[in-house]
Amino acid sequence: MINIDSRVLEDTIIGIKEEFKPSYFAIFGYFYLGQGYSLASMVFLLLRYINNELSTNSFSTSIGISAIMLFPWYFKVIFGILTDNFPIGNLGRRKPYLVIATFMSLIGWVTLPIHQTANIWFILSGTLLATGAAFGDSVIDAQAVEVTPDEFISRLQGVAWGSRGLGIGAAGIGSSLLVTNIGWDAMFIVSGIFGVTITLIALVLPQASVNLYNLTLSDKIKNIKISIKEIITVYPRFIHLVYFLISGMSIAIVPLFAVLMEKDFNFDISTTGIAALFFAIGSFLGAVSSGIIFDKRDTFAAYVTLIVFYALNLTAGLVFLSTDDFNLKIVFIFTIGITSAAFEAFQLKVIQETSPKNSEGTAFATYTGISNVGQFALGGFLMIYLSELFNLSTFITLQISTVFLVVSIFVMKKMRY
Repeated sequence: MINIDSRVLEDTIIGIKEEFKPSYFAIFGYFYLGQGYSLASMVFLLLRYINNELSTNSFSTSIGISAIMLFPWYFKVIFGILTDNFPIGNLGRRKPYLVIATFMSLIGWVTLPIHQTANIWFILSGTLLATGAAFGDSVIDAQAVEVTPDEFISRLQGVAWGSRGLGIGAAGIGSSLLVTNIGWDAMFIVSGIFGVTITLIALVLPQASVNLYNLTLSDKIKNIKISIKEIITVYPRFIHLVYFLISGMSIAIVPLFAVLMEKDFNFDISTTGIAALFFAIGSFLGAVSSGIIFDKRDTFAAYVTLIVFYALNLTAGLVFLSTDDFNLKIVFIFTIGITSAAFEAFQLKVIQETSPKNSEGTAFATYTGISNVGQFALGGFLMIYLSELFNLSTFITLQISTVFLVVSIFVMKKMRY
């Protein structure tokens, strides 16, 4: 790094961490709650919209279209590089990009429902929406690393993932009721309000001031190269990158949720909303509990225990190959929300702790982007494709997640413990 940039920026960040306020939990909480609401509508209900309203009539095709539209989430590193290294004038390196992300999301939400078929223009609208959402998420992730003292990291990630889970539940009930009683346009409007306002509210958060330096473009490019090298080589043999990929594939339950509800549980939109609510409540409890537990006891034994509970929970899904008991299904959905979110919260804790100083945005975006590739483009698509190819229940192909969880134990042992 350029010496003056590293020294002054690090001092500034340390000062921001020392001034951390409890109210920041509320700001981050609203951001991730609103993100959960808007993205749940995209991830859970949009599959139904594409499959039924836009008449693709194939879940593998619908999830393939969704995976393409979510493309920006796989390459969040680009947004991280921008927000870390290219401040805009005297406005800083975080807040201007939040404004840009807001406008991208706004255009995407406004134009997405006007298309009558799943054509290229529909995909472009969805991609623009996803670009705004991923850009805003990258900036907020960077600010989370930038402002949060070490002793609050697990708690913050628990609040973040738990709030996202509550947003998912609210969307499950709210968006399903809107679709059922008013129509899809109402769902897009309400989800869009959440998707746009979260980045505006986040403007309240502080940012490290970097407008004091006059680095040339070549200096910035040099910084970027150094940052990327540091991010990739934090651990030898890229073992952390492997972990983020396979841990992402382990939580494919999220993109497969809508498929499970319609194809395997035969839930309609309203019942899916109820299921999403219980999944979200479980997610909140699991994420917050994980944050508290791993703040106090971050051990290999604790990690293995978490994996065992999550894997057993996934295996319990096989029960539904031979039962129509609604209450039993809701219990499963609630518990899988707990264990999957607890695992995700731990993964985010590792990502935040692994992100080097001065490259927070680039690192966090790189690591979560890799996880998103595992979760959506690889894990989710692979499992639904195998399900349709061999005419299997999604619960059977979902067991592949357990294999990835077991592999993650060995990778995590070598990586951290």
